[in-house]
Amino acid sequence: MLYNNPARGAKVGSLFIGVLGIAVLLRATARLRIDADARTISVQPAFFMPVTVFRFEDFQHFLVSKQTLFFTVNATVALIIHKNGRERSVMLHQTMFLTKPLQKITAETAAIMGIEDYQGS
Repeated sequence: MLYNNPARGAKVGSLFIGVLGIAVLLRATARLRIDADARTISVQPAFFMPVTVFRFEDFQHFLVSKQTLFFTVNATVALIIHKNGRERSVMLHQTMFLTKPLQKITAETAAIMGIEDYQGS
């Protein structure tokens, strides 16, 4: 019955899942490169978007955010960068249910960038 005459809800649901799938595929094509020698961070949000280059000196801090219901549903860590008077957020990693891997990512990124006063906990 679903295949012969799909209800409006089924069509909307299918469209939503399709758009979500495309968004996930585009996110999978994102590139982030940290060049310690040149002291730059290169970000390409999707394969068809241009590469943006930031200097280590533009880095302000890390931002770890999590969404909780009764448990952690989603957690992300991002670099907060100030360039040309604008604040930019560059996502480093995203997890579901756990925040411990984000602490490791933050500590490793700080070590690569040579931030001595960073205290990851």
